[in-house]
Amino acid sequence: MTRILFTTSVKYWGGGERWMLDTASGLGKRGYEVLLVCVKGSEIEKRAETIGVPTASFSHWGDFNPYSSMMFSRIARKFFPDIIFANNDKEIRIAGATKRMLGIPLVRRRGSDLPYKNTKRAIFTYKRFVDWIVANSVATYNTIIHNNSWVKRGRMSVIYNGIPRFEVEDITPVDFRGDYNLPNNAVLLGTVGMLTARKGHAYLIEAFSRFARRYPVYLFIVGEGKERENLERLIHSLSLDRRVFLTGFREDILSCIKGIDIYVHPSFNEGFGYSIVEAMLLEKPVVASDASSIPELVFDGVTGFLFPAGDVDALAGKLESLILHPESWAPLGVTARLASLKNFSYEKMLAEYERLILNLI
Repeated sequence: MTRILFTTSVKYWGGGERWMLDTASGLGKRGYEVLLVCVKGSEIEKRAETIGVPTASFSHWGDFNPYSSMMFSRIARKFFPDIIFANNDKEIRIAGATKRMLGIPLVRRRGSDLPYKNTKRAIFTYKRFVDWIVANSVATYNTIIHNNSWVKRGRMSVIYNGIPRFEVEDITPVDFRGDYNLPNNAVLLGTVGMLTARKGHAYLIEAFSRFARRYPVYLFIVGEGKERENLERLIHSLSLDRRVFLTGFREDILSCIKGIDIYVHPSFNEGFGYSIVEAMLLEKPVVASDASSIPELVFDGVTGFLFPAGDVDALAGKLESLILHPESWAPLGVTARLASLKNFSYEKMLAEYERLILNLI
């Protein structure tokens, strides 16, 4: 039986951790023996345990630290994997010696549309320890190829994230109108993402202010992060306290998305954009920036609408047009769901990783 070791040194929950747990769980159900090596007490460890994905963990994950490498090696030698998947560069450096000792391939999965640093340490790490790089979008692939000449095209591929299929009617929507005492005819806009500058929430709020007072429209921003105070000040300065709501972190993302009418994604940079695809699977009209991989998810005018990232006027115009034409929401949503089921299938993603694994081991 093929053994696959997944490893991440990240404590919090993010897109990379979601991909890793989804992939480990899916391949485990397909008959592979999987093990997730992670930080003790991390969010991914807790979630893995609830769905039955085997884990091994330790507390100290220092970069280029002999203790970290020793702990990883002890776990890996006991499990004796056929291949290792890593989400971050730190894990490569921790697992590198073990990978060479066992003589097995190591795959670095890249989920961020940012180039690698062209440092001696980065070049040494990749040339010595990494056998393959998987990018989760063409945009990420191109960013690396164009900025890191030492990465070989022949040792890199694109595999899109896949989302397990669900039926729209099986998701219970959050009752934002009732919870926030809003009128029945309220049009609800929503976005999901960590409150960081790169997510573009500030210019979304600015765009919203351009038309908010002309319609019974409200904006819900789901997520938490270091930009909260800045966003609260901006909302107050624009007198939008009763129109824009920061919900904080929520686990029920699908229910939140189903509870709004129009999904907005104003990011400046995006590795994949899970919430965009989830909104499309929930048959919501989507308005998103043209940054990074987003044009690979949303086909402008067909499955949603794109606008230049950071362009407040363009975003305001796209949103106001949708608000004025609610009859377009349902047809757009149906088309978006069909495209997403085809392009971002969970089974398709797992099959592509299976092929990669068989080619490398």
